[in-house]
Amino acid sequence: MKKILFTIFTFIFLLIPINSYAEEYVISGYKMDIVVNENNTMDITEEIDAYFHVYKHGIYRNIPLKNKIERLDGSVYSNRAIISDIYVSEPADISTSNGNKVIKIGDPNYTLIGEKKYIISYNYNIGKDPSKDYDEFYFNIIGPEWDTSISNVTFTITMPKAFDQNKLGFSSGVVGSTTNNVDYVVDGLKITGTYNGILMPGEALTIRLELPEGYFVGAGTPFDNARFFMIIVPLICLFITFAIWMKYGKDNEVIEVVEFYPPEGFNSLDIAYLYKGEADSEDVTSLLVYLANCGYIKIVET
Repeated sequence: MKKILFTIFTFIFLLIPINSYAEEYVISGYKMDIVVNENNTMDITEEIDAYFHVYKHGIYRNIPLKNKIERLDGSVYSNRAIISDIYVSEPADISTSNGNKVIKIGDPNYTLIGEKKYIISYNYNIGKDPSKDYDEFYFNIIGPEWDTSISNVTFTITMPKAFDQNKLGFSSGVVGSTTNNVDYVVDGLKITGTYNGILMPGEALTIRLELPEGYFVGAGTPFDNARFFMIIVPLICLFITFAIWMKYGKDNEVIEVVEFYPPEGFNSLDIAYLYKGEADSEDVTSLLVYLANCGYIKIVET
């Protein structure tokens, strides 16, 4: 029995470092500061405390440029965001890939292990709110794009105008989850909160706040303007083209000339005589074309 217990405890002891270092790095602290502007843009600052179990150059921060949102009324819509004014506290390479703004943070010539703090700030523009009945602030405070666990999440959200805090809600976990593990307080325009727990890879923390219609003013992105030009400008060009064609390019109606050919062995004069029983000067005139066609006479325009 002693040998069995010794074997079991040894096995458990060996598993402890394996589980602890299953992830190459973890995020031991995540602080989000979000200032929501009246035009439905956000000035966001992220403080990320990473702990590396193995030597790494740094981390990747993937910020979604496309968002699919299910509204309170059950409707679903997508928006395309514009990210600008990006600041990173460490050397970084910024690119766009698979619908994300990808920030590769770290020095390619230097590796690190242990604790490291990263600070990122940027402006996030999600464009116009599509609902005609109400406005809505819907945002992933922590998105599902992380590939590691995240603990000690805190956030501060400052709204531009007054709002009804009874319509404020949070959810956390995988997509579709309604779990709420958030403690928060509202002080005037400021919402301050803490997530109680650890977000695993692929899990998110989301805020949703229903707002009165017209809460956001002057919202829009270059994609909204592009949509206008893609629809309105071609229609205007089509109308102008149609007007020009009506005035200058419309041709007169073509009247089809009916042609008759006499039976084989008869000419136009023969047919006129057979049809009317006589031939007049007009019938003889038609014979001139027949004679010219046969090569007996030549018709010349002068």
